[in-house]
Amino acid sequence: MRTIDKEYVLEMKSSAGAKNPAHYKYCTVPAGSSDIASLLFRTGNREMGEIPFGEDDSYQAHLIAGDTEVPEHYREQKVLDTTAPRLWLYDDDGKSLDLSNDAGFEIYIAGRMGLLIRFKER
Repeated sequence: MRTIDKEYVLEMKSSAGAKNPAHYKYCTVPAGSSDIASLLFRTGNREMGEIPFGEDDSYQAHLIAGDTEVPEHYREQKVLDTTAPRLWLYDDDGKSLDLSNDAGFEIYIAGRMGLLIRFKER
């Protein structure tokens, strides 16, 4: 499993914008799947918690960094705000996503399956 960092997210944002300006905001990656409608998170600061969803399925995480703002429909449900430099997500089978960012992360959910992870800036 590859660790995803902020530079990768910004590179994917730039690449997506060049290909299709309507989809410039996000770097989207698989986040895992669940038969109990949730993923778990753990940080390098020993914070742990659940990311609840509205249905069982495979989930995608939209990753944002830099000047990309959190869309309004995500702002209502912040699950995590941490300064931890590492963030791991776990699905029913184990670790599903490995993220690294010195400034930390924010996790937001929206609707039944929306997941957005913001790589914070210093």
